[in-house]
Amino acid sequence: MPAVSVVMPVWNAQSFLCEAIESILDQRFRDFELIVIDDGSADRSLDIMYRYACSDRRLRIHSEHHRGVPATLNFGCALAQGSFIARMDADDIALPDRFALQVAFLQDHASVAVLGTQLERIREDGSYIDTTYVPLDHVEIAAHMQEYCCLHHPTVMLRAEALRSLGGYRVAFLAAEDHDLWLRAAERFELANLADILLRYRIHTQAISFQKLEQQVISALAAETSARLRRAGERDVFSGLSCIDRETLRGFGVSDAYVGHRIRKAEQWYRNRKIGVAEHFVLP
Repeated sequence: MPAVSVVMPVWNAQSFLCEAIESILDQRFRDFELIVIDDGSADRSLDIMYRYACSDRRLRIHSEHHRGVPATLNFGCALAQGSFIARMDADDIALPDRFALQVAFLQDHASVAVLGTQLERIREDGSYIDTTYVPLDHVEIAAHMQEYCCLHHPTVMLRAEALRSLGGYRVAFLAAEDHDLWLRAAERFELANLADILLRYRIHTQAISFQKLEQQVISALAAETSARLRRAGERDVFSGLSCIDRETLRGFGVSDAYVGHRIRKAEQWYRNRKIGVAEHFVLP
């Protein structure tokens, strides 16, 4: 069995997929399997996957109908054979020491179940945008999780056993399924981030986080509300939902005005980095 199972969902990612796959295959740490799930792509993504699989047996390719990221991640994680599961997106670039440093840290810190890293953001063409730093230790991460997501999803390596005990990703939290998972994980396990920059994170207008910006904001607010309910000892009714919208949030006291404020704040983040144009951001 491999030590690490890398889970990479793919949906219409032909423009960046080669770089993403090669950055995994070029890792200094070699004991891994790469589970690549095509989520109903309509471009050449599946052909690209099979081309790499023909030359490297560590690739395991699966093709499914389009179900979205959370369901696709759950499918891929269920196939994982490794003790550790590493996340990777099809438009990012992992730096060569990523797995080696993460595995070493998790082996030395048995209490940590979820481990992220720092990253640098790049544009569609690979040019540098900025570098972002998130807290390193569990106490600081947990203290800030209600304000922002303190673990960058495609940098994370986590213990497979911990993920299964949490029930995996919740599909209702579309586009913020990671924020919900880390909030739940922080209640039962220790979380950490390495100080090293180990991923180049691509920001572009075709990314799910951009295309589904409003839904990402709604899902993130739901994740934070869900966590508050659990901390208050109340039943987490979000666990039984298949989708979350503005009406759902209104039922828990989150106003449309506040949702709009958070959406505009997210839009401004993109504008400040000159990503996208005004017509991409139109509130309903």
